[in-house]
Amino acid sequence: MSHVRSILPNFDVFSAPGVDVPPGAMTQAAAGTGANGLGKSRLFALSPVVAAVMGLGQDTPPAGPAAPPAGMSTTDVVWTVAILGIAGALSYQAGKAIAPSRQDASTWGWIGVPVGLFTGVLGLGVMGAVANRRKG
Repeated sequence: MSHVRSILPNFDVFSAPGVDVPPGAMTQAAAGTGANGLGKSRLFALSPVVAAVMGLGQDTPPAGPAAPPAGMSTTDVVWTVAILGIAGALSYQAGKAIAPSRQDASTWGWIGVPVGLFTGVLGLGVMGAVANRRKG
């Protein structure tokens, strides 16, 4: 038996000392819905897909295999799909407009769809920079 004593405090690494976190607060902060989060409207500019699916599958599982997550109505799902469709179509048009040549317009348009949906305006800006380097 050793009489060596540690200078480190005895604490649980999985809990914050002195902080009471209400249930669900961590998921709200992680999803960006809290006071310090980005919120859906700002997050949409960065990634429409992430903003659209934010909050899906929290806490309770869906009732059936085809049912939307709890707290989300069928109307919400329809609007989410419609907004993602519109964002995808606009990303296609942006990709076509960015293309360095007319022959590559369709290819760049289809590349613009996932780039626009997953990275938003930042990704489309990078595509524009790449296209400008190819033009010059």
